Amino acid sequence: MTKVAQWALEQLEKMMLTRLGIKTTKNKGKKKSNRRREDEPSEEDEKFWEKLVQPDIVELDETNFEETVMESDEPWIVQFYTQKSRKSQATATIFSDMATEVKGDIKVGKVEGSLYRKLAKEWEITEYPHMKFFPADKSLAEDFIHDGIPLGGPMADSARDRLKFHNLEI
Repeated sequence: MTKVAQWALEQLEKMMLTRLGIKTTKNKGKKKSNRRREDEPSEEDEKFWEKLVQPDIVELDETNFEETVMESDEPWIVQFYTQKSRKSQATATIFSDMATEVKGDIKVGKVEGSLYRKLAKEWEITEYPHMKFFPADKSLAEDFIHDGIPLGGPMADSARDRLKFHNLEI
């Protein structure tokens, strides 16, 4: 194969991988594709989430959300996040601390929005992180945090304020 044909094939492959959202890297003159899609978390992102221990936060997904949150008589705060989002990472430890503080008063869960897009779309989540407060009457669900900013002050206090607003005892 001529150098021109080789170059043309490489450019075509690069273009196809770019359109598919797959990054490629070159290593010592040899092309190496790591075949990671743009919306997948990097190795660094995965390590961050693995280190973050969150015993007071329930992992939610499309198979358990309805039964766990919506059919519950207890209030819930649910964080929709993505592992890749730096804003999600920045609020993760604060969210974890808040979950510990409100334990016993409010249940806390999280949904990986890029994995469970149908659930995020159902709750009109367009940016991450985004939290929703689900009082005992789930039809009154409301935004609790948007774009990493608590609505009403420090998270635990704001969560308790939401309970008071909905006339729930804590």
